[in-house]
Amino acid sequence: MSGEHTTCAREGDAWYRTGAGRHEYALPGDGHVVRLSAEQDAVPRDVLRAAALAAHRPDAAETDRLLPSAEPAPATPVERGDLPPFGDGAPDNHVDVGG
Repeated sequence: MSGEHTTCAREGDAWYRTGAGRHEYALPGDGHVVRLSAEQDAVPRDVLRAAALAAHRPDAAETDRLLPSAEPAPATPVERGDLPPFGDGAPDNHVDVGG
């Protein structure tokens, strides 16, 4: 909201800021700050506040559900159409006369 008139007010543990057609909630936590912002005419203030208050650090079970596995997916063999069914399996790069 740089260069715009901005207001900031404390609401319990959170801070509410408005300016330049946007509004934001900031909730300081243990070594971090959760910030949620939106255009004022797109998201009502009570919805923004509820979302900010509901934000939380996920526990291990929630992280397991949300994040992809750390283990890589097993590789699926690629079927190549240019490999001959005989010999060493190398591609056939034979060139006729004239190249």
